[in-house]
Amino acid sequence: MSKEVSNDKKKKITIGIAIILVILIIFMLILLNQKEQYEVSFDSNGGSTIASIIIDEDGFAVKPQDPTRENYVFAGWYYNGEPFDFSTPINENVKLEARWVEIGRVNGVTLDKNTLTLNIGDTAKLNATVTPDEAKDKQVTWSSSDESVVSVDSKGNVKALKEGTATITVTTKDGEFVAKAVITVNKLVEKEPEDTNKEPEKEPEKPVEQTVKVTSVTLSKTTLSLVVNDTAKLTATVKPDNATNKNVTWSSSDKGVVSVDENGNIKALKAGTATITVTTKDGSYRATCTVIINAKPEVEDVKVTGVTLNKTSLSLEINDTAKLTATVKPDNATNKNVTWSSSDKSVVSVDENGNIKALKAGTATITVTTKDGSYKATCTVTVKKADSYVVTLTPEELMEGVVKQYKVTVTNNGSACTFKHVIYNGQKLGKYADAGKVATVVQAATVRLSDGTDVPATVVFK
Repeated sequence: MSKEVSNDKKKKITIGIAIILVILIIFMLILLNQKEQYEVSFDSNGGSTIASIIIDEDGFAVKPQDPTRENYVFAGWYYNGEPFDFSTPINENVKLEARWVEIGRVNGVTLDKNTLTLNIGDTAKLNATVTPDEAKDKQVTWSSSDESVVSVDSKGNVKALKEGTATITVTTKDGEFVAKAVITVNKLVEKEPEDTNKEPEKEPEKPVEQTVKVTSVTLSKTTLSLVVNDTAKLTATVKPDNATNKNVTWSSSDKGVVSVDENGNIKALKAGTATITVTTKDGSYRATCTVIINAKPEVEDVKVTGVTLNKTSLSLEINDTAKLTATVKPDNATNKNVTWSSSDKSVVSVDENGNIKALKAGTATITVTTKDGSYKATCTVTVKKADSYVVTLTPEELMEGVVKQYKVTVTNNGSACTFKHVIYNGQKLGKYADAGKVATVVQAATVRLSDGTDVPATVVFK
């Protein structure tokens, strides 16, 4: 019995050891298969902060949103001085640096001729192109390495003075970028007089034209910032000017971001950064332009919160005109359109710009209503007839058949109104006037109203 117990115990110990060994093997396999992790950090060089990311060994870093920096255009992420390819597997800690191009700063200059051959006394002009096109300060200075051989003025006009070679240099004031042209001056050879007795020489065979090889190519812009759906054109300049084969090809590093055709016309397709490259057929010389595409800014829909009028009440006479001005709030509301209406168009009319006209006596309410939210504001317009003052002189007999005085009353459009006095025939009349003061019949008078206003009036005798 004890022997069976001993065997059972050994069996359990063996199974336990086997389980432990399996667990250890699995743990070792996990450790062996676990990949290293590396950090990809971003130095924005004065731009907005970009957070670091952790990548498994042989993994790929996802390109972050482009940083921003005031007065600069983002030109891409660089590693060890070269543009970083985000399709590169990560096998070490990587620190990427942002490159920027200051808006409006000069980044280079080229000349339309790099070499030139002249005879003594000849003149020519060199044309300098400062890049980019949007550079603010395009001023340049000109100099000659030997002014006794070739002179140059402030506009790039050169003159060959004596036999020899000189280098003309143009220098930008902003950044002191330079471009040079080598000028060779030949001595002017005088022709010998022709011998009329000499038999005419046969015309020499025309030499076979030599092929002029391409030496370089430049682009009209080296950086460009666009918004989605914008278009632009890049112009390639192949050097020298007399190169035999000036054909070039165009390509985009990311056709999903920027497309380019065979003439250098580019179109922004989606937000991102791409490099446009022009390559010469002869010599495969290259020039590039970094194109940054920004998404179209979303226009926030700002809702109207109210509307007011510059006047809430108005008094007019028939045929008078006026203008009401509506102020929609807030100031940055997206839809500021309004409609105008009159409660009685026969009294006051109003057009779509708030111009009103008084048509007949009465009262009407002008209402402005916002298209967004139907907010309203009103102005009460009262239209009255033009003032028509009448002074009535009514004789009063103190004795039968003898008029001693006149009663003086004043009305406006038939309604009685109070007054201080009436100036009639040069006399000041109160509520009553002596008959002697109104002996002369005059049709007009001046009434001073209770508020001190003087108004003209017509005189009527009863």
